[in-house]
Amino acid sequence: MALSRKELERIQSLISKEGVVSLQLVFKDLIGKPKNLLVPANLLKKVLEEGVGFDGCSINGFGKVNDSDKYLKPDVTSFVIVPSIIEPGSPPLGRFDCDVQNRDGGRFESDPRYILQKALERAENMGFRFFTGPEMEYFLLHKRTTVIQEALTDYGEYFDASPTDAGESVREGIVHVLEKIGITVEKAHHEVSPSQHEINIMYEPAMRSAEHLALVKYVVKQVARSRNYYATFMPKPLNNQNRNALHIHMSLRDKRGRDVTGNAKAADGLSPVGRSFIAGLLARARDMCLVTAPTINSYKAYVLHREAPVHICWGLANRSAMVRVIHRGGKPAHIEYRSGDPSGSIYLGYAVILHAGLDGIEQKLEPPPPFEQNIYEVGADLGLETLPLDFGEALRLARQSEFLQRALGDQTFERYLEIKHSEWEDYRVFVTEWERSRYL
Repeated sequence: MALSRKELERIQSLISKEGVVSLQLVFKDLIGKPKNLLVPANLLKKVLEEGVGFDGCSINGFGKVNDSDKYLKPDVTSFVIVPSIIEPGSPPLGRFDCDVQNRDGGRFESDPRYILQKALERAENMGFRFFTGPEMEYFLLHKRTTVIQEALTDYGEYFDASPTDAGESVREGIVHVLEKIGITVEKAHHEVSPSQHEINIMYEPAMRSAEHLALVKYVVKQVARSRNYYATFMPKPLNNQNRNALHIHMSLRDKRGRDVTGNAKAADGLSPVGRSFIAGLLARARDMCLVTAPTINSYKAYVLHREAPVHICWGLANRSAMVRVIHRGGKPAHIEYRSGDPSGSIYLGYAVILHAGLDGIEQKLEPPPPFEQNIYEVGADLGLETLPLDFGEALRLARQSEFLQRALGDQTFERYLEIKHSEWEDYRVFVTEWERSRYL
């Protein structure tokens, strides 16, 4: 899309008003790690029109040395002003989320942003727009260390307040920065585990939600660092405590903005579209795990009674289920996907979740009846299928998954599996302290 004069002048005006001297061009590698480069703000027009080149073979999953020229093309609609957090008083940054392009100007197939865009295009072609509202958890520590117990900042519990909650002022700082950027925080609070916190952002179109969630992670880490803390989104840093989850609230709307997931008159609050979407999530649950729970550590969290779903099922207002339906009387329901965590690519996560739901709609799948029991207590007795309980199982299921290959594309599918296989092999042959203490 050609750069309009009006868009250029809008951004130039903001840069001048806020005193921006540097532009931050942001993208993500295949496993969700943020990457960026800085360019002088006086090169704005050139950067927006031509993009900026970089060495793709130095980015995880982005190519080989003999085909490494890639280009960042900023998305002008993503532009935000990010205040200086570490050095208050320094000029703010002008931040763009970027598309990754090949040297011929075409899109790079393994750009996670592009993969989500293609999923959203599929939804558009079916008459839907995908909206999401994520809840993300993190631990706030005194420092980065492998001796986690020594780094805990408090022993607070769910919804605790200061002084028991030592992170209250940090959360206030995070919310303040996000509001200045233009990201609306729905709520922020202490979570169940010691030193654990949650932040929720408001419903938005999925692409904007993914961009904002990545920016939230950046702000959380920077505000923590500015106050001599360390924030981590590692899925399971503590034994015998809850994990860091990424719960994704979602719904579909039609092209006129009307919700089509819910039906306020139905007993479960769902429309046929909503029920088929859930059926698709359940049908693809095991295939998706390597993307939505993408690390070895992710699977240490799948234990009973720790607020992580283990069994593949859905329920109404049931937090032990993998998929929860939130239905308050008189209002259409929306869907919450509860089995993911914040350690991977939000773009890929949103993409595979959306593809799974759309498969359910296309195939007119019907979910089984919702479960109202505590699944942690009765799931095994009911013979419910489980999510993969370790990374090796998730890797094997992903390798066999035609769905995942279609959702990611052939090239990305192979590159992603290669990265994850290497991660598994590193772990599989590594001798741990637990083994030495048990078997030496």
